[in-house]
Formats: sequence, structure tokens, C-alpha cells
Amino acid sequence: MFMAPSVTPWLSDLPDVGSNNPGLRLYHYSRQSRRIVDYTQYFLNLTAANNASHDNWTVEYRATQAYGISVIDAASLHEVVQQFVNGSQLPDLFGRYFRYNSVSYNLSICTGQCKKRQVCAAAEVEFNKYTQCLQSLHCQSSTVSTTTKSHHHRHGMQSSTVSTTTKSHHRRHRMQMFTYILLGGLILLIAVLFLLLAVCCCQRRHAIVYFSRSHYSLIHDDA
Repeated sequence: MFMAPSVTPWLSDLPDVGSNNPGLRLYHYSRQSRRIVDYTQYFLNLTAANNASHDNWTVEYRATQAYGISVIDAASLHEVVQQFVNGSQLPDLFGRYFRYNSVSYNLSICTGQCKKRQVCAAAEVEFNKYTQCLQSLHCQSSTVSTTTKSHHHRHGMQSSTVSTTTKSHHRRHRMQMFTYILLGGLILLIAVLFLLLAVCCCQRRHAIVYFSRSHYSLIHDDA
């Protein structure tokens, strides 16, 4: 949720990602606490700008007012995500978040699996934890209490990308294991061959020395 949208519009047909209007974010910084306390989101309505043939940047929302919190920090945003899942006293809190996530480009209603993906994307950064979050929400009908300890937030995740990335990770892990086993086998084979070669050379050396000594003894006896 701390991630600001880009000025360049993003046009995508990925599921649950979609597109967004250009956005510009102004962060409010406290010199006393040396922390970000709020931010104001500005946006450009592309449809209206194209129809009017000129731009008109306007305020989309102010974070503290939109989400009903007093300060913008990890703990407060974490509580907002919890309200997405458990229900909120603010009307349509998740609907606001979903609309702001696309910079007021996507005005549709996000429910069901769409909401689960958005909530987990806001709650988790790592792919494994994101997948676990989806599984946790899938096992429960409506009300869930997530136990995430991360206060970082990320927009725009979707299940197809996560699934592909997870499968790719497993494939790379299997390839690495196969490579290690192959290298270990080659090293073992080389060690065995070297040992056999050393034994053969040692036996040959002993045979030559024995033959030389026997020949010398034979000549000595004749003399």
C-alpha cells in the first residue's frame, strides 16, 4: 500500500491486475518524528483528458481520510488490511482500496477470488507466504484472521504469476539437485578410476623390481 502508482499508465490484460490511470503521490513528512505521516494521491483521468484534449490533475484521495487512520505507518496499514478481511466500520473500505489500486481506472466490484488475491497481495510480499495466505482464505468461508508479521504491502499480484514462479522455482531446485548428484557421481567415478590406476601401477612396479632382483641374483650365482 506504500507503493506509489506510475505516471506512465499501465495497460494490462492480466487477471486481477488490469490497468491504471497516471498517478502522482505527495508524501507528508514530519520533521519531529522523522517519519512519513500521510500522503495525498493525485491522478489524471485518461478518458476525460482524451475527450477534453488536455490534462486535469486532481486529488484522488488522502490516505488518512480514505482509510480512517491517524498516521501512515506499517502498523496502521496492517490494521487496514485486517479490516479488509474481518469487516470494517467504514463503509466500503475495501472498495476504496481496490479503486485506488488502479488509480480510479477500474470501477468494477471486486469480490470472491478477486478480493482474496487483492487482500493477500496487500498483506504479503513473499510468494510462498502469498500462496499460504490464499490457501488460508480459501479454507474459510467469509471471516478470516490472518497472522502475517510483515508490514510491507504490494499491489498487483495475481495467482497465475505466483503459480508460474513457484513452479519455476521447483524446476530450478530439481535441476540444481540433479546437477549436484551428477557432479558427485563423476567425482566418485574419477576417484575409483584413479585408485584402480594407482593399484595397477603399484603392482607393475613391484613386478619389475622382483624381476630385476631375480635376474641379478642369477648372474651373481653364475659368476
